[in-house]
Amino acid sequence: MDLDQSSNYEWIGTFWFPNNESEQFSGKVSYSPEQGIKLKLMVAKNVSILDIDTHFMSRKLMHATVAGEKPGNVSLFNIWLNRTKLTMGDHPTVFQWSGGANLLISGHLFENNVIDKLLIAYDDCFNNIFLGPTQKTFDSLRICEGELITPLEGFTLGMEMISWGEYFDSVEELDSLIGAFDKTKMEKLKEVAKPVIEDENFSFLKRTEDTMAVSFAMKNKGFESYRKVEFAWRQFWQFITDQHNSIRKVWVDILGQNEENKRGNRRLSALFSDYGQHFAGKKPPSQHQLPISIKSFGEEASESNLSVIEKPILKWFRISNDEQYKPVLHGIRRAMQDKSKMVDTPQYVSLLAEIETFLDLLGEGDTTVNRLIELYADQEWKEGILELVADKSENENIGKWFHEIRNAIVHPKSRRDKSKGKYWMVASDSFTIQKAYAHLSGLYLKAILLDLGNINTNHIDEYAKEYIRIRSSHQPIIYSD
Repeated sequence: MDLDQSSNYEWIGTFWFPNNESEQFSGKVSYSPEQGIKLKLMVAKNVSILDIDTHFMSRKLMHATVAGEKPGNVSLFNIWLNRTKLTMGDHPTVFQWSGGANLLISGHLFENNVIDKLLIAYDDCFNNIFLGPTQKTFDSLRICEGELITPLEGFTLGMEMISWGEYFDSVEELDSLIGAFDKTKMEKLKEVAKPVIEDENFSFLKRTEDTMAVSFAMKNKGFESYRKVEFAWRQFWQFITDQHNSIRKVWVDILGQNEENKRGNRRLSALFSDYGQHFAGKKPPSQHQLPISIKSFGEEASESNLSVIEKPILKWFRISNDEQYKPVLHGIRRAMQDKSKMVDTPQYVSLLAEIETFLDLLGEGDTTVNRLIELYADQEWKEGILELVADKSENENIGKWFHEIRNAIVHPKSRRDKSKGKYWMVASDSFTIQKAYAHLSGLYLKAILLDLGNINTNHIDEYAKEYIRIRSSHQPIIYSD
């Protein structure tokens, strides 16, 4: 079964929990990019695991045998269920439960919730970080042959090429794969290749489709561990690309037995509940529009394997697991929200608090916006923000100006008393505060990228300028007669 995250699916079948196979119930499992994996179950009154006094439950694993467009066995991970309503009269014998799951795996009934490897193929916006505008298959193969990296203890991360196609066992098939102007040389190639191809049947594949997938491997870990690691990984690249990176396809590798009772790895297709997927009308940026790509990492610009990102990824995973950095990470996510939407005043107030937290974690005694400006702002940034400042004299303190806007938002008295209300005029003008927020959040993100280290500083500057330009471009609609 080949499942695609951008499609819709629905199956009807029989469901049960591991170790409770005798208590089965009918239901429906569905998937959509917008809502993820959804469940609706009809459970008899005498099923003890979902008894009449239970209104909510969660389990790590559920099994089902389903019919539909793609029938078979499925396993569901991280399930939650609510009893939604009673059916069949005043004295019901059947109850309806609704809920969802984080992961659906086709073709196998798991004995436990341990996965050997999780593989995820993302959209072209993600792939463009690694691949050049030409020779994408060649670039993908080279990257996938690179060494694994280890961002966390017991966890390895790499890339794999997953291919579809038809096997062949004759050198005559080479004519459909490659061409040659000199037929003599083609015949010589066939002669040399014949012992390898025809003596080992079905060893070669004519590719019809290739997908580059990220592989996450964690020994003896349940799906929830994979989910947290994948989320941190994707948040890093969404930060780098200033784009939502959608998941296209998901697979899991498990260790099991085949029909001949031989143990080995088995790869299964899966669906992942990634809420708020962005597929329709979202054309990913081309390579030249990305200020930061794989070539922005490391000292050698020609390097394009995963090893060059190990240092910033290692730090990113470390801060993602550090409670002190939660406000910083929340600030990044807020700053990266839909760029077509304008900021509100609570977002502006939160940004200043997050900047103070970040500077404190850096060990700076002064955690004001003025210190952020001293450390990271260039002359172009200062000139851009001074265009918004009402008093353009040399005595105008830009950091103080940002703080006074916050005071005008949170302290009503400041609105009318401070400088005749000039700061409140900024806070109450949605387009002016949008530009102020764009400049300040752009500088904040630049500071975080520099702190991660091992990223080309010129590319970080380009990133910050592009971020500010896009988010400062909102203009009011002016209607003419």
